[in-house]
Amino acid sequence: MADSEIKGSSLPDGYSLHSGYPSVSEYCNLRAVSGLSPRNEVQAAGAVRGSWYGCYVKHTAASSGEATVVGMGRVISDGSW
Repeated sequence: MADSEIKGSSLPDGYSLHSGYPSVSEYCNLRAVSGLSPRNEVQAAGAVRGSWYGCYVKHTAASSGEATVVGMGRVISDGSW
């Protein structure tokens, strides 16, 4: 699934909703910072590959312009673990 910003979503300033998946390293980081069990990059790639649909939210800092993935969702059927 190609990554694309979903227009028309009502999020606070600085946040954007995207169709698709964050990078594998961003996905692993989200799991870690949210308290979920850690996964390695092979497991993470399998989970994303086996998902039916995904989306994620980025926050862009006004001061630096740096964008960080802050959340994601996916419809799963991965059988990865």
